[in-house]
Amino acid sequence: MTINETLQVSEADIPTDEDVSVTQHLLRASIGEMTYQFLLHMIDIERGNLSHELVRERIILPSEIQKINAHTSVIDNLVRLLMMMGLKTAAEFERFLTVLSNSGQQAVANAVQQALHVVGQHGQNPLQYISRKAQFFIFK
Repeated sequence: MTINETLQVSEADIPTDEDVSVTQHLLRASIGEMTYQFLLHMIDIERGNLSHELVRERIILPSEIQKINAHTSVIDNLVRLLMMMGLKTAAEFERFLTVLSNSGQQAVANAVQQALHVVGQHGQNPLQYISRKAQFFIFK
């Protein structure tokens, strides 16, 4: 190619708004799934009376805690809690991280906040992007 030649770019090589939107959705879904898996493996739901503190701070209603605690398995309760948090606003998710931090799990809350900041998702609820189908099966 000589200096005087121009590059011709086909329209197929230029990302459309739809391509960008799909990419952003996939990124958010991936971050949501990674956050979910991290929290699932790191949160100690019984530490610092987390459920009680979430009710006290009005992040979760007492009726929601009853649904969360419907099973005897700690892991089932934690899965239900995280799915419930996926239905909350970004502000409620931030308050959830604060309660988590105040319950002696600062490292977990800090890691999530740092990860969200690094990927430009700070101030959002990444759990909102986890599978709605999974939420349906959890709460039916």
